[in-house]
Amino acid sequence: MLDSLRDWQNFYVLMGGASATLTGLMFVAISLGMNLARNEQMDEAIRTYVTPTLFHFVAVLVLAAIALMGGHTPLTFALLVGALSLLGLWKVRGAMRLMRRHLETQSADHIREDNHWMWHGILPLMAYVLAGSVGIGQAISTAPLLFMGLALAEIMLLMVAIRNTWLTVLWIARQR
Repeated sequence: MLDSLRDWQNFYVLMGGASATLTGLMFVAISLGMNLARNEQMDEAIRTYVTPTLFHFVAVLVLAAIALMGGHTPLTFALLVGALSLLGLWKVRGAMRLMRRHLETQSADHIREDNHWMWHGILPLMAYVLAGSVGIGQAISTAPLLFMGLALAEIMLLMVAIRNTWLTVLWIARQR
């Protein structure tokens, strides 16, 4: 298993570095928008849309760190990836619940127009299910092909987080 992980080392270094850098940029963008009028509705929007996006960046970083850690057995790798996947699924569930509540108070056209359900719900859900499946698969079999699934899950999460951060930046720019 460790030989298979070594083959992916450059990929995980790149993903971890990109995720850490983009997390920092997200903090800068949010900081620039903090001078906007804060109210309960804005705080709920941040919890609904920004916090899960930050979690996806951190999940990519943690998955990269897990893959780069030495000394894994198939079971330890499966448990770590599985635990992070379960946490991610819980976070997506919470985001979808908040989105449903937000939908009741906002215009439905706005939600459909920006494809929030796909980018904040469906795609992250698919990525965490895929990562969790890799964790389960790794506990059963040490097939090197499983790492392709984990890489796809990370790419999906990074794409989702970048897209969602971009929309946040555009929203902040429109508010100014």
